[in-house]
Amino acid sequence: MSIQNLVVNGGFEFEILAPWIGANSSVTSQFSHSGFFSARMLGGTSNSFIAQFVPAEQGKGGEFLASFAKPGLLPAPSVAIQIIYLDDDFNFLSSGLFAIIPSSRIPVADNGTWLEIYQTIEPAPEGTTQAFILIINLPQTGTSDILVDDVALLEIEGDRGPTGATGATGPTGATGPTGATGPTGATGPTGATGPTGATGPTGATGPTGATGPTGATGPTGAIGPTGATGPGSILAAPAQSNAPQSLTIGTEFSVLTTTVTTLAGQSVKLDSMAEIDIIVGPSASFQYSIGFGLYRNGEVIVQVSEDQQDEKSAGSIRIYSDIPNLNWVDIPGAGTQTYELRIIVTGSNLLTASVNTRSLTAVIYG
Repeated sequence: MSIQNLVVNGGFEFEILAPWIGANSSVTSQFSHSGFFSARMLGGTSNSFIAQFVPAEQGKGGEFLASFAKPGLLPAPSVAIQIIYLDDDFNFLSSGLFAIIPSSRIPVADNGTWLEIYQTIEPAPEGTTQAFILIINLPQTGTSDILVDDVALLEIEGDRGPTGATGATGPTGATGPTGATGPTGATGPTGATGPTGATGPTGATGPTGATGPTGATGPTGAIGPTGATGPGSILAAPAQSNAPQSLTIGTEFSVLTTTVTTLAGQSVKLDSMAEIDIIVGPSASFQYSIGFGLYRNGEVIVQVSEDQQDEKSAGSIRIYSDIPNLNWVDIPGAGTQTYELRIIVTGSNLLTASVNTRSLTAVIYG
């Protein structure tokens, strides 16, 4: 059995990124997990990544390894790792790995501490000639740079040994505790009621008394409650965020929710927007569609879509940003209404998608 690392310059000891390709990324000698160098991806709102094409053969999987840290005490952005399988013409065949490293897991490199990642890779499908490795941060305001070192994709060659014998059956567990005492039986029936005694004779009616003097006037009653407020507008608590959220291609996500209470005849004006970043893969052509919808109590009210398709140089990676928005007036009836903003990204030759700044506001009229 032999183990081969398919990644070239995974420790960045060439002192340059090549053969990695990247954006907002460079090699630094200030920090390293091993050796003298590591890659540094710019943090904050920058779309930063490194990527490399490596040879791959159908039917073979392996293990992915990498080490991550951050310089300084600012919070780190989350990091996504993706490996996809391609043919000779850069056509997408299948995904070998998709993983998210939460920002809270990434340690400070100044302390000499690094997070080491180990992931099992799915076997390559028929027709595979190459794999594409992508390491990308998820942009967020006020976050630090990301340090990457010792990246490896290990391919194991050789036959797997036979399965070992099944171990002996363990001992029988101890007898459980005695069950609780059953409930007390029902109370018996009440005895019969004794007979009612005879009614005595009615006495004679006495004479009517004289009319008394008029009583003093009572105090003034309390002031009644204030009447209902006339028609106007009420701004519900707005839902908004600038924290990046990863979107799985082909899956609808609820990205914001707000709840309001309405009376019969009232209307609700909804205003929504979202900033969506999409990273397009290495194939020459691509297409994507962004589905953008408003829901009430789990039922769709209205949906729109933004579509894009184009061609580019094979082997290149591009980042596209769209900011769809949608305004709508809803008349839901009386009750509690939960409104959602949902997004779905579909298409071909897409690596990752994320939603960043987004908002959903509801104003009640009537």
